[in-house]
Amino acid sequence: MKTTARVRRVGIYVRISDGREGGGLGTKRQREDCEQEIAKLGWKFVDLYKDDDTTAAERGKKRKEYLRMLEEVKSGHVDAIVTWHPGCLYRQPAELEDLTIIAEDHKTEIATV
Repeated sequence: MKTTARVRRVGIYVRISDGREGGGLGTKRQREDCEQEIAKLGWKFVDLYKDDDTTAAERGKKRKEYLRMLEEVKSGHVDAIVTWHPGCLYRQPAELEDLTIIAEDHKTEIATV
């Protein structure tokens, strides 16, 4: 009996603290790299979460797109996250803990470029 692997529905998360390059070039490059990784994995891109000029280093600072992504993981809209580097997703230990719990509870795979 042949089984087929489930194709992951992927959300790409891109973030840059200070877009000095202007025009979102830093997040554009991150997205392109993430799209290549998704293609390599055979997954399906479904949504982009982009926090431009947004730090993750300040405790309590809200990242709207990051929070939207977590809600869409919980709802089942996405079941995988691809990001350029772990530092794009979190900088605070509490954020890592929350992300880990949500990913485990919802069987969400996380890949980095």
